[in-house]
Amino acid sequence: SGCAKSTGSLIRRGAFRKIDISSHFLSEQIILLHPSRWLIILVLLLILLLPVVSQARPASSTYYLAPDGNDANDGSLANPWATLAHALTQLQAGDTLQLRQGTYREDHLTVALHGTASAPIVIESYPGERAQINGGIDDFLAVPNARWELVDAAISLYRSIDTFSGSYVGAWLVDDDLRLVTYDEAANLESTNYGPVNGYDPIYQGPGIQLRADGHLYIRLTQNPNDLIDPDGNAIDPVPADVDPNHNAISVFFSSVLFYLDGAEHVQFRDLDFAHARYLFDIRNASNHITFDGCQLDSGGYGMVVRDASDFTIHHCEFNGGLPQYVYWTDVKYAAYETSEAYPEHQSKAITGPLVGFDIRDCLFRNSLDGVGVMDDSVGVSIIGNRFMDMRDDALDLRPGIADVEIAHNLLWKVGSGVSMTETDADPLGHVYVHHNIIDTSIYQHGGREGNVGGDHWPTWTALDPFGSHGEDEAAWWKVYNNTCVARKSGYETTPAGPHSITSNPEKYVYNNIFLILDDRTVFRGDHAADGAHYDGDVFHRLASGPNPLFRDFGDGGDYDTLAQFRSQSGTDWELTVLEEDPELDMAAITGAEYDAPAMWVRYAPGNLHMDTTGASYQGLTWPEIDHNFYRGAVAPLHLWAAPDAAALHLTWELTATLPVAATWRISYAGPAGDQPSPIDGLLLDDRGDSLTGLTNDAPYTVTLNAMVAGSPVITDVVSARPVASPALSPAVALARADATTLRLSWQHATGDLRYQVWRDETPYFGLNGAARAIIAAAPWRYEDAGALGDPAHNHFYRVMALRKDGEATISRRVGEFDFALTPGE
Repeated sequence: SGCAKSTGSLIRRGAFRKIDISSHFLSEQIILLHPSRWLIILVLLLILLLPVVSQARPASSTYYLAPDGNDANDGSLANPWATLAHALTQLQAGDTLQLRQGTYREDHLTVALHGTASAPIVIESYPGERAQINGGIDDFLAVPNARWELVDAAISLYRSIDTFSGSYVGAWLVDDDLRLVTYDEAANLESTNYGPVNGYDPIYQGPGIQLRADGHLYIRLTQNPNDLIDPDGNAIDPVPADVDPNHNAISVFFSSVLFYLDGAEHVQFRDLDFAHARYLFDIRNASNHITFDGCQLDSGGYGMVVRDASDFTIHHCEFNGGLPQYVYWTDVKYAAYETSEAYPEHQSKAITGPLVGFDIRDCLFRNSLDGVGVMDDSVGVSIIGNRFMDMRDDALDLRPGIADVEIAHNLLWKVGSGVSMTETDADPLGHVYVHHNIIDTSIYQHGGREGNVGGDHWPTWTALDPFGSHGEDEAAWWKVYNNTCVARKSGYETTPAGPHSITSNPEKYVYNNIFLILDDRTVFRGDHAADGAHYDGDVFHRLASGPNPLFRDFGDGGDYDTLAQFRSQSGTDWELTVLEEDPELDMAAITGAEYDAPAMWVRYAPGNLHMDTTGASYQGLTWPEIDHNFYRGAVAPLHLWAAPDAAALHLTWELTATLPVAATWRISYAGPAGDQPSPIDGLLLDDRGDSLTGLTNDAPYTVTLNAMVAGSPVITDVVSARPVASPALSPAVALARADATTLRLSWQHATGDLRYQVWRDETPYFGLNGAARAIIAAAPWRYEDAGALGDPAHNHFYRVMALRKDGEATISRRVGEFDFALTPGE
């Protein structure tokens, strides 16, 4: 009768928080002190603090930078500094420098700071903001502007009103995210010859800029019409759409080097953008223990040139070379033979040099000629869980004189070549492990302009090699295993898809890879069993027949059109467990050539259950990630994780293969008996998790998961783990309201190649049964549960599990939301 009912939500983390009542009483006592006693205490405190004032500054401090700051300030939050050049002279071990939102225009900065392992120096964006350090000028960024005047309307050539000095210039179209060609010759910039190329005759090779002797910048943004037709004959939209530079935000830069790291130690760069210099980082003089995390690097040629450095951690960063689609491979590589205006600025690499102790993970490398160069004398390099996209040449360029290099779980998509070898005089130093990568070089990119000196080897649109070569006489110690390679023929008809650039030697292994060939390209060439290499367990499938054999000059030196022919005639013990059949990848998605971040690995997952069979044996080998490896190619059809808990193991799994609807799951475990007998049969096909309880803490358990069809296991995964009384908790989950009915879970992404599963139930102490609520495999690291808020009859509890490639998992504390209802008068 007139009573109003109000509802709300109370979000709580963990179980219950203990309130320390004694501390509250203590606060009350201080508050209630007599005023005269307060005065005495205040005087005493001031006396005690006087010596502190005269001492040196604290061992560690946090300082601030802001675009509207002043270097005469004290660097506090209220009175920040203005320039990074000044700030770098003020920092010492343990200090943190936070940059407020905005752009800081700097050039030739030297970082020679010395932090320590326990007190590193941190340079980062202010929390919740993003700062950019830019080597360019801001003269042409405002749109529209009147900084350019038309010189030749017939070709849309413009000239800057102002004049500039310098010996080097580069420019980015900011909104189109590409770097212009830097022209050396006015005759090429102003040419109306659009092809064919004819030696060094003038030819216009696309939008570009030039700094001339009169000090003016000259710019032309029209496209070469020959660059606007795709491989299928369809039109490509011109970039930029408006050829008037006054209508485009353009970042012009004259900086050759943005930063020198000169003997720097224990310095961390976090959540910063670095942009627009020929070299963003020139690293020298034993710089060591440097971290880049969450940074973006838009280079003008090279992101990091490493000359003398060690122990670098590069995680969650993005490297962008700005390479436009209208730049052909020959525009860069054929400077010795013909007009190549895109050289040298687009002879680009994100990271290159002798890499010692470099850990490069979870990064994106895109729009560049090359990705990472692992030069001679590189030792202890991990390149794991990265994405390489839109590379015109080599995603990874290795040299022979390297050791202890692991290249794993990377997606190399729409790249010219995947993992390449460049010949040098150096001898191998040690092993290189190339495993569990997806390498798709089948997507066409611009190769050679019509008339180029390479002729048929470099057609207008071309594809290159999963394993590229710059010379073919290197007996490097490569272990190539469990990769999935998709390729088509290049302009070099006889070049194979396999790692032919590595000369056959006893330390060369090629095991359990999948090679899907979209035409009749040869897979292996040039290796002979007598030289000691090892080949076994690979899968081959070619979609078309043609003149090229499956194997060329291989095994015993013969050519073989089929696997059966090779086995019966070669007289070798190679490829005894090989399969020549369709792995059943998602061909529509692969040939569609569209990037879809969440689904990329799934499209390369085999649908053919024969891929989940043991191929070449890894027994006796000590390579990374070969334990419990029951499948071929990069993508496991089944992946099992175990998260330790008190007297329990929480199991979760993901399935990428297609199983019959009547299939079920079986869980068996070895170790002290728990509440559940082993095996546990009959779990439903849709289930993706279960919990083993009543286990013995700290005892070793080996858990096996089988997909069962008609009583027989068809796919398998195994994981080992120990229940623990005090489990490691990860990640720390924060709850927030996204809207009136949507709850947002968020967490800090940990270092490493991780994905996350979100589990939900209305019971606080729930097991991980059935299927996860969500799988989060890419940023942003959060989950929004629509409809979770606002209903007092339903409260929800959540746990988030962090999953690693090796089968280890950790699980968060339970968090929950509690809706409530109040009825006045009751």
